[in-house]
Amino acid sequence: MNSDPTADPPRYPIPDGLREKAAGLAKWMQIVGILQTCCAGLAFALFSCSAIAIVSSNAHWSLILITAILLAMLGILVRQGLLLQSAADHLKGLGDEPDDAHDHLQLAFARLRPMFAIDVAVGALLVLRNGLVAWGMS
Repeated sequence: MNSDPTADPPRYPIPDGLREKAAGLAKWMQIVGILQTCCAGLAFALFSCSAIAIVSSNAHWSLILITAILLAMLGILVRQGLLLQSAADHLKGLGDEPDDAHDHLQLAFARLRPMFAIDVAVGALLVLRNGLVAWGMS
């Protein structure tokens, strides 16, 4: 038995069934990532044009804060869509070279990890925005 702590652990081949499921998942992740990036990017572009008008019209500070929160949220959603596409590319790479399959799988999960933090950040921004809207209406 090898007692060298710096040695790489043995890599077992990834089963063909898992490769096929990963390819199907990667296809749908790619579609969702493209749609999310395009929609959030378009919304960001359109909303930033209206945000310029809101800021330049000497609006109330709460409206400017809500606008900034929504722009941040849309920017975060664009980043999330790009991460999803990158993870899908790595899942597609599982079938290319068997020696690199584990590296592709590890990179795919490394791209997916920040997506959960992004979901928490978007949720927190939505709660903050809703709180500001409710506070401003009362």
